[in-house]
Amino acid sequence: MSTPYFHDTPDIVIAATRWLMRRYQQTGCRRLARMVEQHLRWMESHASNPQLAGACRSNGARSRAPPRPSTPPRNPPSTKGALMISIGNTVPDVTCEAYLPDGRIEAVSLAHYRGKWLVLFFWPLDFTFVCPTEIRAYSDLSHDFDVSGAVLLGASVDSAHAHRAWVRQGLGAVRFPMLGDVSRALAQGFGVLAESGVAVRATFIINPEGRVVSVAANDLNVGRSARETLRLLHALQSGELTACEWQPGEAFVAAA
Repeated sequence: MSTPYFHDTPDIVIAATRWLMRRYQQTGCRRLARMVEQHLRWMESHASNPQLAGACRSNGARSRAPPRPSTPPRNPPSTKGALMISIGNTVPDVTCEAYLPDGRIEAVSLAHYRGKWLVLFFWPLDFTFVCPTEIRAYSDLSHDFDVSGAVLLGASVDSAHAHRAWVRQGLGAVRFPMLGDVSRALAQGFGVLAESGVAVRATFIINPEGRVVSVAANDLNVGRSARETLRLLHALQSGELTACEWQPGEAFVAAA
């Protein structure tokens, strides 16, 4: 199989990214606009690199349909009055298209995971800067989540096709399903949609009954610790009293 390059689909991705930058500028999201502008410059410089284009052709890459761009709708969903779901709340039954580790794109429903522990984390946007550090960290621990009896899912307001493009064009292999929440139904259902139209960095641990047992959220510019999420999962699964910084194998707190 030939190695995919950015040259497979430069025009549509660049156009979508340029539109996204202008949209953020118009809505006053200066920090996001600067982030997207920096990435746009990178894409434009690579799209004009004849060596990469030649490599793509010499590898015999077959023509393929371009990934559908993921951009905010012209009228982003209102987040007024939307509250983040909290401890004890039942998670919404939302179905999204997902990019799977084996390269397929198919519909994934949260209801399908009822009866299992579930870890769901949101990141703001694909093709950004802090997000790949988190995604790679969670991906590196995917086996640990699996042997702990938990399903690991990640999501953003990008499309599943954009996730696939990012994996192929710089992010690298990801070992968990990446949900595409273009409609914002998932982010709205969990109450994590920011005024800018992207999800905040929120992480939810959900028990087999479908109820939230842990919630954590950061501002857009601060990354999370995947290992802390795994530690919290183990503590919650123990059903015991666990001290600060408790680790699996350590003694539990004895009730007086």
